[in-house]
Amino acid sequence: MRRGQVSTSTGLLSIIGGVASVSGLVIVLVRTLGVSDVAVSLVSIAVALLTGIYSGYVARAARKLRVAPHVFLSYSHQDQQRAQEIAEALRENGVKVWLDIEQLRPGDQIHSLIEKAVDNADTFVALLSQTERANLAFELGLARAKGIKVIPVLLSDAAIPSDLQGVRYVDLRHDFPHGLAELVKAAS
Repeated sequence: MRRGQVSTSTGLLSIIGGVASVSGLVIVLVRTLGVSDVAVSLVSIAVALLTGIYSGYVARAARKLRVAPHVFLSYSHQDQQRAQEIAEALRENGVKVWLDIEQLRPGDQIHSLIEKAVDNADTFVALLSQTERANLAFELGLARAKGIKVIPVLLSDAAIPSDLQGVRYVDLRHDFPHGLAELVKAAS
């Protein structure tokens, strides 16, 4: 499910919940208070309905208030040391970083956990080196499908995948500190 689909179904459920509460409230008030207190019932109905409708908007606004940006870090395991250095620099600047070596445990369903992590990310950082990896296409496809910002990062003279051509990359090949500062700024 995409983010927009989740928001739409959350809003629909809010409206249904509001209507159900209002209906129940009307039945109880009319039976208990009689016809003369219908005005009070109608005001209560309006309040319950508005609460139900706007709860979806409140939920979406609350999600946007997330304090720390979330980054999904995609890399080859041969570049694990560099990935950990980059993750540490991002964390020092208030970014939450998802690294598979820290999150995946034996017996975990790898693809479903990666999908969940990408879905929770604000930014997808793809560390590119000469080592090819099959999971990059899968992970990148998830990020693109969810509309997540993608930042390619060159660790060495690597071919940029066709999906990332035309996207401005961060170059860590020659001036690591400068490139790292640029990445931190872009992901924060």
